[in-house]
Amino acid sequence: MEAYLAQVGPDTLRTYMADNGQFRPLTSKQISKDLRNLRNLPAGRDSYRILYNQGEEGEVGTHAIYFEGSSLAEPEPLPDKTHVLRLEFPPPPAGDEWLEPFIGFVSRIANLVPFQSGNAGFAFKHVGVLQSNVRKEINQLLPRYYGFDPSYDSARMKMRGRAFGAHWLTLLRTDLIQKLGGMEALRAALPRAELRPLDQGLLIRAARRPPLGDVNRQCADIGCMPEVARLLRPIRYEAKGFGQPQEVFDALAWLARYDDKASQPWDAP
Repeated sequence: MEAYLAQVGPDTLRTYMADNGQFRPLTSKQISKDLRNLRNLPAGRDSYRILYNQGEEGEVGTHAIYFEGSSLAEPEPLPDKTHVLRLEFPPPPAGDEWLEPFIGFVSRIANLVPFQSGNAGFAFKHVGVLQSNVRKEINQLLPRYYGFDPSYDSARMKMRGRAFGAHWLTLLRTDLIQKLGGMEALRAALPRAELRPLDQGLLIRAARRPPLGDVNRQCADIGCMPEVARLLRPIRYEAKGFGQPQEVFDALAWLARYDDKASQPWDAP
């Protein structure tokens, strides 16, 4: 969180969600309080949630931080439970000058925390815990735009030992890499991807720029995301409906959308 705030500037985020669900002006005092509580949970509290937003009055803004996690005390009644951290940015500019600084920032974040898996690229935005209000609209767009993450937080909270699937940037912890056969197996399966070592794992870059994956344009910009998706199948998280019944939205089919699809040029415009 501190690294993100330093990256975007201290005045970018304007509001936070209080415990009663209301949005209030975000102050340096509130940030200090949250950081202190994250480092040492108050007595009697075993979980914590943070939502900082650039938008006001609950509106979706250009930037946001969403974190939800718990102490994961043993014995854990939900063995698949984990934490979720989402750091949001506005859509990227048209040029390529931002690419290397952004990928470097993602790598630095991954080296700061003991992550399990993660991804970066285009995603549908919503205001954290209010996602149920827009779930239907997001799910209607997912089948067209393969390159977008659904930002379905409930799934992220229940995928210990799993990955969510292929994205522009995919992050894997060392133990997940071993489940896939180790680094040599990854290099053999992803000859066209860029593989960047991290302190605790690996960053996989599937295309030069983050893909939209527009089905109406034959997904011409998805790079080697199909190859990444097929590699991740043994550890892929299996969801049911992304907030809707499976007969309304088949999340399993969406997660498998790349399995039988051909890869495209890595450096598509």
